[in-house]
Amino acid sequence: HGSEDNTYITSNYKYYYIGALLFENYMDMKNKSAIIDMKQAKIIEKKYNEIKININNVDSQFKRYKLLSLNENILICNDKDSQTIVDKRIGAHFWIPVPRKLLTTLQALIDLELITNISFRIDNITDYIPFFEDMEVGSPLKLNVADLPSLSKFYSIDNYANSFWVHHDSRERSITFEELRDD
Repeated sequence: HGSEDNTYITSNYKYYYIGALLFENYMDMKNKSAIIDMKQAKIIEKKYNEIKININNVDSQFKRYKLLSLNENILICNDKDSQTIVDKRIGAHFWIPVPRKLLTTLQALIDLELITNISFRIDNITDYIPFFEDMEVGSPLKLNVADLPSLSKFYSIDNYANSFWVHHDSRERSITFEELRDD
């Protein structure tokens, strides 16, 4: 409440910690029950009904397992920030729980026609996907450090989590490097 000292926090920390564990457990159970209940399936049915398509009649995997099948209207969108499939008829992004590298491999196998039928569980539906590239500024590291922006981020094309940050302060005449690795 703003007036407590460290004694209050120290004596009550265990209760906060237990509360945090219970809340984390609750959220885990809630997410698992959402998957079991297939709540997104009802939203998918509604979206298709809006464009006069009965998804249960046109997608046998959806009818049986509530999995959305890839077809000529549904494309994989495998960006660094999101892995979704998009139905051109709806324009919605269906979020799939497939890691980027695996989805890249699946896309390659589909392109080679080694996989002809595949369906995905949908975890979320959005009209848009986030693009974070616009927020990052920087340039390649040059010999003339004074030409650098005050903050630059360099990252691997293969693994966005592997990044190298450069902070340049021309007034302090200092430069700081920080490397973050996806371990």
